[in-house]
Amino acid sequence: MLIKNGTIIDGTSKARFRGDVRIEGERIKEVGNLNAQGKEQVIDAAENFVAPGFIDIINRSDVHFSIFERSGLRSLLTQGITTILGGSCGGSLAPLANNEAIRSIQKWHDVVSLNVNWETTHEFLAEVEKHKLSVNFATLTGHETLRRGVGTDHFKKFSDDKLRKMEYLLARSMDEGSFGLSTGLAYSHERIAPVEEIERLLKIAKNKGGIYATHLRDEGANLLSSVNETIEVSKKFDISSHIFHFKALGGEAWGEFPRALEYVQRARENNINLTFDVYPYTKTASVLYLLLPDWASDGGKKELLKRLTDHNTRERIKKDLIIESKEIGEIVIARGDIDNTFIGKSLNDIAKTGGYSAIDALLNIILASEDRVNGFIPALDEKNVESGVKSNVGFIASDGAGYSIKDRKRGALVHPRSFGAFPRFLGKYIREKNLLSWEEAINKITLMPAEKIGLKKRGRIEKGYFADIVIFNPRTIQDKATFKNPFQYSRGMNYVLVNGGMALKQEKFQKKRYGRVLRK
Repeated sequence: MLIKNGTIIDGTSKARFRGDVRIEGERIKEVGNLNAQGKEQVIDAAENFVAPGFIDIINRSDVHFSIFERSGLRSLLTQGITTILGGSCGGSLAPLANNEAIRSIQKWHDVVSLNVNWETTHEFLAEVEKHKLSVNFATLTGHETLRRGVGTDHFKKFSDDKLRKMEYLLARSMDEGSFGLSTGLAYSHERIAPVEEIERLLKIAKNKGGIYATHLRDEGANLLSSVNETIEVSKKFDISSHIFHFKALGGEAWGEFPRALEYVQRARENNINLTFDVYPYTKTASVLYLLLPDWASDGGKKELLKRLTDHNTRERIKKDLIIESKEIGEIVIARGDIDNTFIGKSLNDIAKTGGYSAIDALLNIILASEDRVNGFIPALDEKNVESGVKSNVGFIASDGAGYSIKDRKRGALVHPRSFGAFPRFLGKYIREKNLLSWEEAINKITLMPAEKIGLKKRGRIEKGYFADIVIFNPRTIQDKATFKNPFQYSRGMNYVLVNGGMALKQEKFQKKRYGRVLRK
């Protein structure tokens, strides 16, 4: 295959140049001023950018079971995504040391209906390969998955025996292909874990050459101390670390984000290898119990639900919510174990119908769903999003999952980032707002995350690299998905090649899939 007449942005931040790319098999054979040879297929990329395929460093296609139930992952392809990293925020699909370990993903998927035929990371990745994904898939090992695997619903400090079992599971998982450790320190099962527990696992990850990626312990009032915690453990173990979906959650915390960003920048200047990602939206999608004070979830879901039924404790919870009541009323219910009539409605709408406050609507719906409900939360500041986008140590990621437009029939809503994060970044923040050069923007979503994860020969247009390549029109690249109608594919991504195979041709999906499971 020969890509002719394109403007190449090679992923390194170097200036774009006119040139051609020859592909042989799954790799790039030549880059330069080339002529067609024999019967090779020629793609005319005139007036288009030719770039490495985009790498999504936090993608939840695993925990939403998209990699099994909709392995075409079409909403990712139309964004130009060719590689995704799963196992984020403490929840991975392996290793499963007991039948409780899979519950680490119940925040995102109904685990009651699942049939799982693996235990180890080796078996899990082998199963993923059978489903022939349209994009490349790699995974981290989740801390909560390890924790549930050795302690079931245990909310106390672990014994040395349990810690040694977790160390063994992590070491074996990394030997079998995991790229490192992830934590979700804001979630109830991990919040209880002392720093010493994390450090023991970090020592394993470091010795195995992996990375550490974390959902911060607190993205609200205690944002700065949470960032500092990550910096300190990264420094102590000299491990390459990453903060998932870096943000200040809630109006009261917005003013802390510039300082948090400064903390990360200063850490980099002190040779601490710390990066972060942001998604280009001011609304987040999250499990709603994260809006409650930390103490309300102590002891897990059962204890939380008890507290919500006790009048005095409930009143105390209402006083300690981490975001303001105005923001709470604007939350829109996206999915959960609830009546579908609530899907797409704001808490203000629900409160008005029920004759109570938006805060009571929040607590009622958490209670009714038995703490399994997600919503769109308007809790981020646009200036902070722009600061994250512009930072030279920040990546762009979706924090979404792969879907098809046919999934709208399921009733639940998904965050539009699952369909539009990368085109929105390029269309709104680069073409329209001009926050970065195109070269800097492409570097953030290709070579930078490839090097952070440890992906070999990916993220760059260069001889010998895997031919994960996108061809897109910089004038028309645009997201179409909205919060009211998220099931819309992005526009402007003309061709997507995965390992040299054509996945998207003139914006049309191809039948054959070329994605691979990537192992460390």
